Order: sequence, then C-alpha cells, then structure tokens
Amino acid sequence: MNKSLKKVIIITYYWPPSGGSGVQRYLYFTKYLRQFGWEPVIFTVEDGAYSVVDEKLMDEVPKGIEVIKQKAWEPNQLYKKITGRKETASIDSSIFKDQKKSFVNRLAIWVRGNLFIPDARMFWIKPSVKRLNKYIENNKVDAIISTSPPQSTHLIANKVSKQNKTPWLADFRDPWTDIGYFDELKLSNWAKKKHLKLEEMVMQNADSLLTVSRIWQKDFEKIRKSSVDYIPNGYESTSVKEIITPDKDFYTWSYVGVLTEDREPTVLWEEMDELYKSNTEFSNKFRLRFVGNISNQIQENIKKYSFHEKVTFKGNIPKSELNEVLYTSNVLLLIGIPGVRGVLPGKVFEYLNTKRFILNISEENSEAEDFLNKVNGGLSSSFEDREKTKENILELWQNNLDNTMVKSAGLKKYSRENITKELVLILNRITK
Repeated sequence: MNKSLKKVIIITYYWPPSGGSGVQRYLYFTKYLRQFGWEPVIFTVEDGAYSVVDEKLMDEVPKGIEVIKQKAWEPNQLYKKITGRKETASIDSSIFKDQKKSFVNRLAIWVRGNLFIPDARMFWIKPSVKRLNKYIENNKVDAIISTSPPQSTHLIANKVSKQNKTPWLADFRDPWTDIGYFDELKLSNWAKKKHLKLEEMVMQNADSLLTVSRIWQKDFEKIRKSSVDYIPNGYESTSVKEIITPDKDFYTWSYVGVLTEDREPTVLWEEMDELYKSNTEFSNKFRLRFVGNISNQIQENIKKYSFHEKVTFKGNIPKSELNEVLYTSNVLLLIGIPGVRGVLPGKVFEYLNTKRFILNISEENSEAEDFLNKVNGGLSSSFEDREKTKENILELWQNNLDNTMVKSAGLKKYSRENITKELVLILNRITK
C-alpha cells in the first residue's frame, strides 16, 4: 500500500463472491480510488447470505486491497429451516414475493419488520463496531463510507464515526422507509417510529449523504434539512466489446435482472403479441430472452401469448458473460416498479454502454424516463399507457428495419472512472 494515500474504510455487506446489483457500485469505486489519492479498505461480512453468488467477480477486486471480514449471526438460516425455502432465499425480500402468504410467511414478515430493526443484518452491528474501533486504534483512517442496503451498515458507521471522530459518508443505493416493501412489513407504531428515528439520525449525523437518484436526493434533503450529494451508478468502459453484434437473422429483445410479478408489464406483452400475430416478418425474427431471477408467475403468464414459443429464460449468469447477452441484443428492456418514480438501476448504464436501444416501462416522469430522455438513450412509456407502448414497439421495429443505431449523448461522464472522481471530491471535502 502507498502510505501517501489517504485511507477510507468502506462498510459494505455485498462484496465478491456476492453477485447481483448490490456489489457493483463499490467494487468499481474501489478499482479507481487509488488513482485519485485514496486507499480503500473493505469491511464486509464473512459468509454472507447472498441471493446471487458470482465467484468470477473475485477477479475484479484490485490487487493488494485490504479486506476485513466480520462474522455475524443471520436469521436467514433459521428462516430457511422453518419455511423450507431454498438456500438463496432472503428474509429481507423474498418473503414479500410469495403469493400464497402462508401463516409462516406472514409471521416472518411481522418478525422482519418489528424485531429485526433496521434489518435482518442487525446482529452484525455490535461485533463490527468493536472490530472497527480496534482497527482504527492501530491504523490511521481518514474517512468512512457506509453503503446500503442493508441499513445496518449505516448504524455501524454512525457509532464508529462518532467514537473516533472520523468523517463519514453515508451512501443510499435505495431508500430506507420509502422503499417499496416498507409498508408490507406489518409494522407496529413503535417499530415504525424506531425506523423513522434511526433513518433521521443517520441522515443528520453523516458528514455527507449520497444517493443514486435525483428524485431520492430531493426526498432525502427534506429529512436531512440540508444538501444531499448525488452520484449515479455508472458503466465500466473497459468492458466494451464492439465486435459482438446482433445476429441479423433475429430481432432479439433481452431483459437482465430480477423481475417480480408485481412489476409485470402486461400491456407490453399484449401489444407485443398483437404485432407478433399481425406481422409475419416480425414473428419470424422475434425472440425474447430473460436472464436473471424471473418470477415463476410471470413465466407462466407469458405462456398464454402467441410469442411464448420465442421466449427463453436463463437464470443468473456471471457478470463476465453478460456482455455477450447485451451486445447480441437489438432491444434491451428496462422495467421499473409501479408506483415508484425514483429508481435508476445500475444496469441502465451497462445498457447504454452497448449503444443498443432501450425500451423503458416505468412510472410517468420517472427517474429512468428523465435520464433516458436526457442522454437520448431510449423510449419510455408507463405501465398502463397502451397507445404509447404500441407506438414505441413499432418505432423500435422500424429502427431495426432501417438499421438505425442509438446515438446517446454525454455518456462518458458516467464511466466508473469519472464517477469515482466525483466520489473523491466529496471525500476531500469532508476531510478538510
């Protein structure tokens, strides 16, 4: 390690071999921080309860990075034994997606909301504070970053920062009490007040509050009563493989990521089906690929459409294999959350980096729609807007026939290297 560099401890639950979206942001910040005068030290969980595992991401971790792992008891193991759910089930999210809502499931939801505050990783807090305080006794640390979810990371950082007088940046990849499933937690009045009190404490105490969405930035500023920083997720420019192109014999749409039944874009399927049945060339070329964790209910629902014979479902794949999926696509699907406007997923930037067309289905005037309009990166419609959805499908098909390519603007500023510069500006500011 270069001793001239400032040192920042990054408290993150998700770290390789964890896969999925939660690990990407700080894995790639870590890759570039040294270029700008900061040495990252990763503090993470040992043997975490990850819903996605990607061993190949270990190759992306920069050489020589110090990684401190702290064990923690997690209730996920007990939950799996009681419910019989698969090994990757999570007490944080999967319990809300079970349509049957058995008594055990309802009880798990109540327990999650009322006893595990702020989340099921609460038992990681106390040993982590003790471990980090000991580390700071023996090592000069200039700043702390905590990134959530889970929110327990912020409670760790809050105590360590206060006890050691170390500047602290709290980064929210998702909201806390304004997250989509918060109202499904069956909270008692006491528990709800506790969540709100902890949320306010973190937002007030952090030297900098950071988030990935302009809409969430404004929401957080109302709680913090002062400015909140904004750095979106970005793309890894070194991953570009321009030589990979779509197969000219096919017209391929792809969706990558998690898709739960509450987010199913039924209007999109219906309008797609109409074109499939009425246009022979479209039906001959069309295929739709899903990569990731797709709801079983959605998979069943798609079987009732004529285009179902052209649909394939593939589970989670290593990120190293993702480029082939993205670059061999003609259209990349982005599907938001009904009733939620603030989400701008990290995959938007990976999508844009391919220069493929994006079709976004989200709430009207959502963060995703506004961003895509800003960079000229794709077409958007709301979940229920049948006319606009049909118009977008036809425009994308015509673009394919005309060999029209996306001409996105201003993407360079969102490379992982460039957004790391923005993070460093904040670190330098709070450590003056």
